[in-house]
Amino acid sequence: MFRLLETIKLSGKKFYNLEYHQSRLNKARKELFGLTNEIDLAEELKIPAGISDSVFKVRVIYSDKIHDVEFHPYTMRNINSLQIVEANDIDYSYKYEDRSKLQKLLCKCTADDVLIIKNGFVTDTSYSNIVLSKGSKFFTPTSFLLSGTKRQKLLAAGVINEVEVSASDLNKYEKIYLINSMMDLDEQQGIPVEKIKGLEVL
Repeated sequence: MFRLLETIKLSGKKFYNLEYHQSRLNKARKELFGLTNEIDLAEELKIPAGISDSVFKVRVIYSDKIHDVEFHPYTMRNINSLQIVEANDIDYSYKYEDRSKLQKLLCKCTADDVLIIKNGFVTDTSYSNIVLSKGSKFFTPTSFLLSGTKRQKLLAAGVINEVEVSASDLNKYEKIYLINSMMDLDEQQGIPVEKIKGLEVL
């Protein structure tokens, strides 16, 4: 049985967006394994004694049950450049522990990360959803690979809006931001869209 992953932010001994992780975990277990008994993450996750108030990345590895919970000190990655990579066969609709297909895309990359184009549409980077800015408004593509928990929360709060974004639409936007469970929109300055490698050949 293959395994899946939830990556949860812990800061100040508090878990963030737990309800979104809980929903995605149990949805995946139902759709992939036919399981209807729900796992309660609030009950399952125990903060280790003596842990500091710093930021930790909590990795929950699971399939039909939780196999492991790992706590890792977290430092936000510095992503200053992106490169367009086409991958029409990529599928990451569930957060699989095995990320080898995404890692292979990075082998083609000379930037800090890849911006994945699938069937002509903008999706995600190798480890995040994306947000595009135009003036004071923020948008996220409908053609995402993974339904990220931070993306879901920002949509529910009305901070970002879903739009269809083809590869050729990218130059209509000003900046691109990377979001995931560990990275917030307001923690970044954004990368100017015109600096994305490969944009000039679209």
